[in-house]
Amino acid sequence: MEPEFWQEKWDAGQIGFHSDDVHTDLHDYVDAWLAGGPHQILVPLCGKSVDLAWLAAKGHEVIGIELAKKAVIALFNDAGLTPTWTDVPGAERAQAGNLTVYCGNLFDISPATIGPITRVWDRAAFIALHPSQRASYVARLRACLAPKGKLLMNVLNYDPAVMDGPPWAVDGSIVAQHYPEAIQLGTRDALDDRWKSRGHERVEAVTWQADVKSDA
Repeated sequence: MEPEFWQEKWDAGQIGFHSDDVHTDLHDYVDAWLAGGPHQILVPLCGKSVDLAWLAAKGHEVIGIELAKKAVIALFNDAGLTPTWTDVPGAERAQAGNLTVYCGNLFDISPATIGPITRVWDRAAFIALHPSQRASYVARLRACLAPKGKLLMNVLNYDPAVMDGPPWAVDGSIVAQHYPEAIQLGTRDALDDRWKSRGHERVEAVTWQADVKSDA
C-alpha cells in the first residue's frame, strides 16, 4: 500500500492490527530460531509492537522500521525508554540501548544503513504490503541479511474472494514463489468475531521459516 494509507490509519487510531501481547510465534519458536545468538533482528513495518522490546530484553540488537512517527514514539514510551533521535539518509533513527527504530519508508533506507541483519521477524509486513510490492520487499530483505540469515514469518490464509487486503491472503504457493527455501512450522485457527463480521468462514495463521541466506 502507499505510505499515506498507513499514516492515515495511525492518525485515525485505526490500529486493530496492533496487539498488546508478544506474538505467539515468538513464544513457540524463539529458541530454535534464535539459537546461536545474540542476533541482529530486523522487524519491518513494526508499528508499536511490544515484540521489539521483548527481543531486546533477551540481549539481541533489535532494529525496527516504521513509517508512522506516532507509532515509533509510542513503542519507546510503552517500553519505558527515551530514545535519541538522529537524521539518517531516508529516515529518522530513534535509538535507546540495543533497540533502534528507523522512522521512514523501508524502500528509502539503504540496506547498508539497516544491516547486516542475521534474523528477520516478519510479524505482519508481508501481508500488509500490496502484492505488487512483494518482490521488491523480499529483495530488500535479502540485501540486508548477512550470511546464514534466517526469516521467521507469520501470514494469514483465507479465501481472497471474500475481501481484498490488507491484510492480504497468502497461501503456500505465494510463499514458495518468494521464499523457495521456506518450510512451514505450524498453522493455527485465527477466525474470530472480527473476521466473521467480514464474512469469513476460514482464517488460518501460518508460520514459516526460511534460511534466506544459507551460505557461509
